[in-house]
Amino acid sequence: MSKSNIKNNIDNVENQNIINNDHKKKIIERSIYGVLMGISDGIPGYSGGTTLSLLNFYETFIYKTKRIFKPFNKNIWWRNILWLVPFVLFWVISLVLFSVFGKFLATGQILGKDFSDIIFINDTGYAIVLILMFSFFSLFSIPLFWWANKPKVFFYKNENIDNKKKIINLVLFIIGFLLILIIGLIVFFLRDGIDLTSSSNVNKLDYSVSNLLLIPISSFVAGFAMLFPGISGSLTLYLFNTYDDIYWTIIQHPISNIIYLLICGICILLGIFTCIFTTNILIKKFKDQYYNFCFGMICSSFIAILLAGKKYYSDLSINYPIAIPLIIVSLIVVISINTLIYIKIKNDKNNTKIDTNINLESVIINE
Repeated sequence: MSKSNIKNNIDNVENQNIINNDHKKKIIERSIYGVLMGISDGIPGYSGGTTLSLLNFYETFIYKTKRIFKPFNKNIWWRNILWLVPFVLFWVISLVLFSVFGKFLATGQILGKDFSDIIFINDTGYAIVLILMFSFFSLFSIPLFWWANKPKVFFYKNENIDNKKKIINLVLFIIGFLLILIIGLIVFFLRDGIDLTSSSNVNKLDYSVSNLLLIPISSFVAGFAMLFPGISGSLTLYLFNTYDDIYWTIIQHPISNIIYLLICGICILLGIFTCIFTTNILIKKFKDQYYNFCFGMICSSFIAILLAGKKYYSDLSINYPIAIPLIIVSLIVVISINTLIYIKIKNDKNNTKIDTNINLESVIINE
């Protein structure tokens, strides 16, 4: 074998190793995104779609999922499923674990065992700390979302955009802002805020007309909202007043509520897929308008979270010497996480020269 052939073989092996290492890196990256998505969806008032958009993964996820049903090549549709597996798997696992952990912090109960004798700041555990931390995170996501997606609402530097489009962009922003604010006010006044410490003594839901109507509808809307930047799936369940029924009755007692569990699962999946196909169309045809609307919702999300957590601010039994340091720590954690997201966005912008308005269809199919 000639020296040139040997060199070519070595180069091919090295290139294949680089590809394999990059593939493994991408799998780990998607798994981490799944974890962050699950945590985000477990926060009442915060959207998992917002997190994905900050990570520059939102449109890619929408595109890959759509290509399961509409592949360019009928023989490669399964590759898109395999591509999504790490993300979806860790999305579901982290959502369940985060919900259980959040319940423990708020009540001291986990897996049927009571640990409420540990040091709590009041009889609602660390609920006030969780609410404020969620609100901090939502607040800090506003500048990050603007920097990552550049919604054209207020600033039009060196851009020739007619006044009609400017008005449309502003109106969509205001509609999005008011939508989430109204949801927060409804939960505040009509639902008496969210209750992180609630539980249900009901082991089985009856098959009443209201349950058979509201649970499928609210599950569908929650599934749709999970992926829509700016609106929270869990908060929409409070809007329909089905949060306790789904979380603390159906999920806690799945065997005795197997029919409702199946209904919830199917409707949530339908909501997610509907959101994916709807979003794909909106981004392709009305990308600027879509992100303006989402930006409006994100800007009022932190207000909605504060409104939803109203019952925890009026509790005079809070142990402030413990609560205040924990709130400060939560603020530091939020700032640290958002700093890492900022670095990620900055690196993505430096490493890619792709126009931010590139058509989604031009994304490489096989990564």
